[in-house]
Amino acid sequence: MIVDFRVRPPFGGYLDTNIYKERQRTIAMVKAQGYAPSKSLIEASWDAFLQERDQAKVDVCVVPGRYTTPEYGQISNENLAELASRDRKRFVCFAAVDTASPDAADRLEKAVRDLGLAGLALDPGFYDPPRYADDPLFEPLYRRCIRLGVPVTVTYSGHAGPDIGYADPVRIDRVAAAFPELPIVVVHAGWPWVPQIMGVAFRRPNVYLSPDMYMVNMPGAGDYVEAANGVLRDRVFFGSSYPFLPFDEAIAYYGRLPFKPGVLSAVMGGNAARLLNLD
Repeated sequence: MIVDFRVRPPFGGYLDTNIYKERQRTIAMVKAQGYAPSKSLIEASWDAFLQERDQAKVDVCVVPGRYTTPEYGQISNENLAELASRDRKRFVCFAAVDTASPDAADRLEKAVRDLGLAGLALDPGFYDPPRYADDPLFEPLYRRCIRLGVPVTVTYSGHAGPDIGYADPVRIDRVAAAFPELPIVVVHAGWPWVPQIMGVAFRRPNVYLSPDMYMVNMPGAGDYVEAANGVLRDRVFFGSSYPFLPFDEAIAYYGRLPFKPGVLSAVMGGNAARLLNLD
């Protein structure tokens, strides 16, 4: 099984996010990684997306919601539910809510219970104003995730905020310590704070790492491989960060990395399938 833990498809509200509205910028970022942009990105084509997904043999796409600023765009939970309903075995979608709203936790619960979404997606550094992962504003959401029995994904890298301080691993450490029953998936795996975030994950068994595009042609990527081969074998996930990496190129690159026997299959899908309770 291949579970791609970071996919933003050309569908619905995502077409109004900066990823597709500023498509030339996204294409330039793909080229900077050393790859040719996919046809589905160039044309913002849903049909081409499905074809590329199937050709790459991606079984499940994990799609995060987005509720941030007008600069980045939004996709509604209803839109995500529509996507998931097209094929619940192929799309797992995470809800996003207005974290500053007094009823944010209730909106999250509605998205999980009524719309069938899989958990909460947070983008702390992209909010207005930008926030840190351990901001008290998020505590009711973390508690509600625990009550609902769902994980949270946190977009966390040096690009996910006004400065790299918004990816400081100590803040994830504090959240994980305060909410030990909460599964926390660190999207972008805290790059460039690579040894530090792995120290947090080693210390906190409820922390999972999804390096996605930061595993590809980036300094420090070998440390993620070493961790997956050792103490974090069960808690490192594959992600293409589509459309920033084409499915087939990302899968091929991960396949060339020096994982120990059995580890590659865990990273590519087994670990995420277990967290998400997939068949």
